[in-house]
Amino acid sequence: MLVDGDIRFGLLYALNLGAYAYSLPFMPKAIAILKSYGFAGLRQFAFAQSSAMATTHQLLVFQWIVEPIFTVTTLVTALLFTQRRGTTVLTLITLIDLCLYSALFGGRYALMRALMYFIFAALIVNQGRFLQTVKRYRALVLVIVVLVAGLVVVTGQRSIAGKGFFGNVIVYYTGSFTYLSKTLETRPWDGHLLLGAGTFGFITNFMWIAAKMLFGVNYAGSDYIVTQITQYYMRIADTVAYNALTTMLFPFIMDFGYVGVVVGTAAFAWAAARTESFFYRRQTIFSLGLYVLLLFACFDSVLQYEFLFPSTAVTLLLLLLFTYRWQPSKKHVTQVLAWNTRTSG
Repeated sequence: MLVDGDIRFGLLYALNLGAYAYSLPFMPKAIAILKSYGFAGLRQFAFAQSSAMATTHQLLVFQWIVEPIFTVTTLVTALLFTQRRGTTVLTLITLIDLCLYSALFGGRYALMRALMYFIFAALIVNQGRFLQTVKRYRALVLVIVVLVAGLVVVTGQRSIAGKGFFGNVIVYYTGSFTYLSKTLETRPWDGHLLLGAGTFGFITNFMWIAAKMLFGVNYAGSDYIVTQITQYYMRIADTVAYNALTTMLFPFIMDFGYVGVVVGTAAFAWAAARTESFFYRRQTIFSLGLYVLLLFACFDSVLQYEFLFPSTAVTLLLLLLFTYRWQPSKKHVTQVLAWNTRTSG
């Protein structure tokens, strides 16, 4: 499937260079922590003990600006890969982004997200046909191998209770349900309902960011409220302590109590249907990017709710800025009709 639209490479490269200029001064601290405590210690220092790595304000810049730049760069690389329009420079920048973020924060999430972006983009373009996808994009196998290898290495450095790679994956993707259950026992929403600010956090919290930057008000977005509740470790098994991840349902419950599960999932399902329809009507780089982000949000829903965070709004804005055209051109409509005629015949 062909998609229409061009990328503003100049803007994309410029923002990545700006992100590097901001990030690199923190590398000496990260390397020192890494040598002394490993990836697990680096992760704790970077977020739980921010003074050893960066100030709270500096970390917010990472989360709200730098990470979305890296995220959209990876997404654009995956999109262009499916169209055989990738460039060597873009690929190199994406590799630097992934390595730099992992080195600074000991994170494996960026690697896993990149892996799923490539897989989802390729499957969408080939309309879900797995074997055809593998045959058409043989380089995709290499991308998967490299990213999985990176995940294995980082996970090995951050192993949970001495478990291997697959044991960590199982705990990571199933422990969230037990942690959610234990968190709900305290009924943290009683008297503190968010009234939609959880479900639509990527919008309301983006407004909080603007208020903080323009007027200096203290940030009190719904993502801050939720993470204050979920920051504490609880045992989900005899040898496993877990925190932070409560599936996509917790922000919905924080909005309206248990009724929020119905309201939140209904809103998410409506948005998912509209996004899929938008892609098949437009078939542009922008609409394909939205579709991939939506599929990843579905995939990630067993861990967290992507649309709680203001960084998601920044990601969407950057995707729009990086794409020249998100309405299909007449030339592209003709190409799509010709493509459909050939494939149907």
